[in-house]
Amino acid sequence: MKRLCIIAALLLAAVTLRAQRIDSVAVRAYIKQDGSAIISQLWFANVVSGTEWYIPVREKNGFKVKFLSVTEMVPNPNYGKKDEPYYNPIHYVDEGRDWDTDRGLEEKAGRCGIVSTYDGCELCWGQGSMGDHIWIATIAVEGLVNSLDDYDAFNFMFVNPDLVAPPKAASVTIYNDSEGPAWNEENVKFWAFGFHGDIEWQEDGSIMARTTEPMDPEAKMIVMMRFDKGLLEPTNVRDMDFETLQKKAFEGSDWYSDDNDMSYFWWLIAILIFIYDALHGFRLFLFLAAVFVNLKDRILSMLGFKWERSVVGTSRVNTYFRDVPLNGNLRMANHVLEKGLRVTPSGQFGRLMGAYFLKWILDGYMHVSTTDGKSELLLNDSVPAFVDEHETQLYRICQTAARQNQNNVLESGELKDFAKKNHKLIMDWAKRADSDAVIEMCTKGWVMEKTETVTDSGKKEFCTVASFKHFLEDFTLSKERGAVEVKMWKEYLVYAQLFGIADKVAAQFKKLYPESLPNVNLDYAALSTVSTLSYGFYNSAYQKHESLRLRAEANARAKSHSSSWERSYSGRGGSSSYGGGGGYSGGGRGGGSR
Repeated sequence: MKRLCIIAALLLAAVTLRAQRIDSVAVRAYIKQDGSAIISQLWFANVVSGTEWYIPVREKNGFKVKFLSVTEMVPNPNYGKKDEPYYNPIHYVDEGRDWDTDRGLEEKAGRCGIVSTYDGCELCWGQGSMGDHIWIATIAVEGLVNSLDDYDAFNFMFVNPDLVAPPKAASVTIYNDSEGPAWNEENVKFWAFGFHGDIEWQEDGSIMARTTEPMDPEAKMIVMMRFDKGLLEPTNVRDMDFETLQKKAFEGSDWYSDDNDMSYFWWLIAILIFIYDALHGFRLFLFLAAVFVNLKDRILSMLGFKWERSVVGTSRVNTYFRDVPLNGNLRMANHVLEKGLRVTPSGQFGRLMGAYFLKWILDGYMHVSTTDGKSELLLNDSVPAFVDEHETQLYRICQTAARQNQNNVLESGELKDFAKKNHKLIMDWAKRADSDAVIEMCTKGWVMEKTETVTDSGKKEFCTVASFKHFLEDFTLSKERGAVEVKMWKEYLVYAQLFGIADKVAAQFKKLYPESLPNVNLDYAALSTVSTLSYGFYNSAYQKHESLRLRAEANARAKSHSSSWERSYSGRGGSSSYGGGGGYSGGGRGGGSR
């Protein structure tokens, strides 16, 4: 059975390796004064079957292929020696329109020709061998540009859909090879259809359409151009105006509407439908994301692989660390949690605020008041002399929030309102607290300054945060816990709040050291109040800040999209339209090895 699996895998690998492939196709079209053109196609392809390469071309609306030449670029075995090029060109023999498809691989090698079809022709050349090839196929065409009643124009398919393999990348560049005036944004307009990408002016005055993602089997490259009268002198005259050509091409495109003047009512309906779909899609996405994250968190918790190896040096922490880590720097520890946990809890900075709140309560700088089952936090009038400037700033922010009702009390609803109104103040505090923590880590050599990569010594230090968290989670099981003094108990509880396990650790302490609790002015109601208020405080600011940021980004994108749409609609360059392009000449369907 094992042998069969190996054989099957090898066969699958062989099929994969031999898959037909078109790495890229680059088209260049040189427009002549009379509207004719020289069009070259540079193909990078890998062939695994067939005897020839063919490209169907429709000849309609006065367009006609005159001749085909093919050159293959073959790697030069003497490259590296003096003046030896990397590739040697091999020019194929042109058989004109007498190409015989019913020949073998060797008979077609080094030869090219044209086959006439009911609606045009097929450009053909021998593949010669299996494997990688670089071909330059060049055709001379007449009647590419049409002389219309009001403008000169063309709508032409340069790259076909349904090729033997969709190109990974493609481009079409149009050059002015006429004897007339230079092209510019005033006298030339252009549009592109059939692919995801853009079309823009180039520095040399040419116009390039290019894909921005791999083409799918139905993708194609159609370019429509409009020239002011006098730039060219096309011999291919068509009795129609440009609006007729444009309307046909715009059907099904990003720029199409039934009357080119969609009523405000239908615009409003379209926008409302878009918003409805976006909201419901976003809610579904959030739901699925939440389910996935929750499932991932449970699985990682069960397996014990909770940490990022690049931050703490290991993905699974089984050791205990009994002392407060990182010299008691809460901001550093919070940064380690943010970067080190594989699944970071939402509102981690709310937990950091909660750790400060709990520290202030234990030190007597904040008090818990419960009336009729409603808990509030009371602050002192003066700011304590904290060592950490960020802790001082947070205390002042809380004082400002408490004084909005002139009572020095932090209450849940009022605190959330303050956070929403002053979201930037709170988010700036969190950002500076974290960035300064990183600077301090860099100073100690724990983090590299430019890349913020954690050094080996940093991983060793940061692992103490993970080990200390593990110690507190298993406190009742740990034989290393030893005797715990009230001062140490307070520090443990503050970090437990940072870790999101304060209630669990407090319950363990009550069970193990009931004699220490009377010396600490703290109960479970206080713990619940700290967690609720600190989380609500930060989360309200975060949600308001994010909603405004996303709204600003959406407005910017809408303005950008509107500007880009207007620019591409008016033929001045911009995004291509995947749909549309009808009424084209040239091109066809299919092509590649056969």
